[in-house]
Amino acid sequence: MKKELIQNTNLKQLLNATETALAAGTSSTLWIERTEFLSAVIGLATGLAIGNPTAYTVTLTVQDAEDISGTDAANLTDADGDTITIELTADNASSIADIDLGGARAFVGGSIVVAITGGNTVAGVAATGTLTFSGVVADTQTVTIGGDTYEFDTTGAVTEGNILVDVSGGATASAAVTALVGAITSDGDGTYGAADGAGDTVVVTFGTTGTRGNAVATTETCANGSWAATALTGGVDASPAVPINSYVALGDPRDTRNI
Repeated sequence: MKKELIQNTNLKQLLNATETALAAGTSSTLWIERTEFLSAVIGLATGLAIGNPTAYTVTLTVQDAEDISGTDAANLTDADGDTITIELTADNASSIADIDLGGARAFVGGSIVVAITGGNTVAGVAATGTLTFSGVVADTQTVTIGGDTYEFDTTGAVTEGNILVDVSGGATASAAVTALVGAITSDGDGTYGAADGAGDTVVVTFGTTGTRGNAVATTETCANGSWAATALTGGVDASPAVPINSYVALGDPRDTRNI
């Protein structure tokens, strides 16, 4: 990355703050708003491959989109009209691409294609956690999964930032399970799933397979509720797979150079 750009950048992760293990296939990065930023550096790095593949190729294709969903994504091209890509074929490798965003749309991101040859095949497993209720819940009691806090409510108002779990029609253990599953499901961002488990339990499942879900903390303030563990557990990375990290550094809006 150029020293001049590092001094005035807005660094964003395109995947996650930690490495994400990707099996063969195509994945989309996050979409980062680049409004007013005229230049960027996009980087891609690999870790130590999982499952002993004999060979692999990771290709990041830089794209732009008008909407944060990326549904209208299109490849970005350089001054010669060539699609901007980064390709890595070895463990612990990294590379960057300088990008002129002068003609780009509102959001920048891309697609990552992983092609793998050989290796030991293991199916990925999503991390899960079980919350058990042994009695009634009360107004303002909470359940927290990662960065999301769900608040049981009987009055129609919850703490700002919390997600309402309506138990105004009944606060029994069974009602709490039904209401909490509904709140997690309707939250709708796909990070977690939830189901009514055996007895008065809620089974929470991380949205993707892999060990990343094992880092999701689980807590509660319910007198009659308890998690089986302090975090989701049991997540297994699919293999063969390649740990990948990617980022975009947006240039200072005052920097009008084409890089």
